[in-house]
Amino acid sequence: MQAVIPANPAQELRIGWGGSVRRRVVIPSIPQVLRLAAAVDHFKPGLGDVAIVPAFTGLPWEQAVAVPVESVSTGSQSVIIDRKASESGGRRDIREDMKTRAAVRTAVIPDIRTPAVLRLLERGSAGRERSNGSLYCRLITGDRGGGPR
Repeated sequence: MQAVIPANPAQELRIGWGGSVRRRVVIPSIPQVLRLAAAVDHFKPGLGDVAIVPAFTGLPWEQAVAVPVESVSTGSQSVIIDRKASESGGRRDIREDMKTRAAVRTAVIPDIRTPAVLRLLERGSAGRERSNGSLYCRLITGDRGGGPR
């Protein structure tokens, strides 16, 4: 790892305990998120946006990777959250059954992060067009148009 990213950009992150004793919660500051994004962008251009969008919208990874592009409104700078991804046995499934009605909500995209969202949408637009919307149909996708690993 030393050869790819010379310093750990997440080294100073505070680690606290969330609502559950079993789950550790990491709360990065804005400069820490930006350093992490710059480090992963250096490793693979465009990957920094994948770190930035969940951090600044407050979406957990399971929800961020499940957002279909049609749920993103750049005009109102919002994202409709109505599904989540679950992983089992190396396979990711998108589930539309949220635990409660309150879990279905609209998340705001802050002004400072709108360019990252636009880049993610643009990154997959050609693939969506070529595949008639069957690939690159999520805001955050892998290199081949499916879910990121």
